Amino acid sequence: MKIIDYIKALRQIVFPQKCASCGNLLNAHERFLCTTCLLHLPYTGYKGKPGNPVERKFWEQKIVLRATAYLHYFPGTDSARPVLALKYFGKTFLGEYLGTLAAQELATTDFFDGIDFLVPLPLHKDRKASRGYNQSYEIARGVRHITQLPIKANYIKRVRANQSQTHLSGRERRENVADIFKVTHPQKLRGKHILLIDDVLTTGATLLSCITELAQISGLRVSILTLYVTGRPATAPNIHHPDVTTLQVQRHT
Repeated sequence: MKIIDYIKALRQIVFPQKCASCGNLLNAHERFLCTTCLLHLPYTGYKGKPGNPVERKFWEQKIVLRATAYLHYFPGTDSARPVLALKYFGKTFLGEYLGTLAAQELATTDFFDGIDFLVPLPLHKDRKASRGYNQSYEIARGVRHITQLPIKANYIKRVRANQSQTHLSGRERRENVADIFKVTHPQKLRGKHILLIDDVLTTGATLLSCITELAQISGLRVSILTLYVTGRPATAPNIHHPDVTTLQVQRHT
């Protein structure tokens, strides 16, 4: 056994790590998610394919070229816990980790072709100050590990602190996020292709509000990547990741 393996084993004994999904203790070779949970995450299987359900949400937006989501979001399930821990409990490493996994899956496709930089969907300054970070930026960091694309977090800002979308209807969500974004550097976006990154896609109202603002910029093209997309378990495909061992080995540490 190598020295690094001894160190990992000792660290697990002294500071036992638990799976962010099921809560069980992790083995020395596991990181953040256990192999079982990683295998059974509700993968969408979309992999950026044209016409997938996420992309169809944005078909009326002429500047949107591609859109995809990595996982289905089912409230109250173990698989939803990692993004909740990221968003509300300061587990920023989960954003980077899951962003890396999502990008690894897409790296074998043409999804990232032609993209100039990554743009995490911004939080309002007050909410970011309260939370201490922007979860979408943490996801973007993981995507950057795989793509080597730069992150431009200051090109768009959120100018109004809208209320939480959680308990709003579709119509209320659209009204709640109207005119909440402003492009701060339009000249740097002209003729570019950007990847908007967010954590959970529900109705798409927030992203649509941002896209409406971006559509005013000449020659700009947009693709979209979210970690999760909401849906009903009855409609979720039973997709297991094809190579969990690779994911555990290639994880970002």
